[in-house]
Amino acid sequence: MLRTALRYVDQVARDGSIRKAAERLHLSASAVNRQLLRLEEELGVALFDRLPRGVRPTAAGEILLGQIRRWEGESSSLRLQLQSLRGGATGVIRVVAPELTTDLLLPAAMAALRERFPRVTFSVFTGDTPRVTSALLNGEADVGLGFNVRPGPRLRIVHSVQPRFGAVMSPGHPLAQRRQLTLVDCAAYPLIVPDEEWIDQTVTHSLFPGGLADYNVVARGGRSGVLRAFARAGLGITFLTRLEVEADVRSGALVHIPLTHRRMAVPTLSLLVPTRQTSAGVVGVFTQRLLEELQQLQRSAQDAH
Repeated sequence: MLRTALRYVDQVARDGSIRKAAERLHLSASAVNRQLLRLEEELGVALFDRLPRGVRPTAAGEILLGQIRRWEGESSSLRLQLQSLRGGATGVIRVVAPELTTDLLLPAAMAALRERFPRVTFSVFTGDTPRVTSALLNGEADVGLGFNVRPGPRLRIVHSVQPRFGAVMSPGHPLAQRRQLTLVDCAAYPLIVPDEEWIDQTVTHSLFPGGLADYNVVARGGRSGVLRAFARAGLGITFLTRLEVEADVRSGALVHIPLTHRRMAVPTLSLLVPTRQTSAGVVGVFTQRLLEELQQLQRSAQDAH
């Protein structure tokens, strides 16, 4: 559905090189370059800065790229919706979400959809909140999950939950039998915390406004999966939402105990779609299934306490 020249623009931007893009497109570099030059002449603006090593999109090029990727997303969504009306939907649903959703939430919703639409596949990539919102707004994803996201004219929140935040440890830890903990309780033991790059994007940073110099930090990790692995190994206590550790809690590998702390921020996980996304078609069906899984996990976590 996209003009040939626009596909070339997208590929050149992704590769940062006309030559590399031409190889992927199975064309000559001169043919790709001619198309770009014709498009630039037609639009009256330069789309790429030609550099000694490769190319870089200009401001006009970035605007066009954003529109191209929105068109791609909308055309993919349109095909899925039309095919689902015939009962034989095929295509790819693109999902962007935090790592914590890949253990239980996403797999369950994906499996349920595949039972109804076995020819539909998924492309799932994880990222922090800025990556999630960027992918949805730029048309790179059809549905997403993100923490503490504000709605806007181009982004709709379908549903939000506030997963319980708490201390996470192995079942053999001295505090594992407690029903509730404070940071003072935990500070007497070794701690596992997010690394410096990631901690500002988590609730954990609100626990340590003065820094971590006075605490016994034995390990840092770049993602929740790393923190869980360290806690399972008995290295110490880490701090995560119940949703992030639900699979480990169910298996008995970890214990999650609610944390009380007056300065602690409240995490809010939201199910998100671009406002242009309709509730019809297979993407709408998947969004609804994901909503149901999110609500069920939230209820299970609440019942546990």
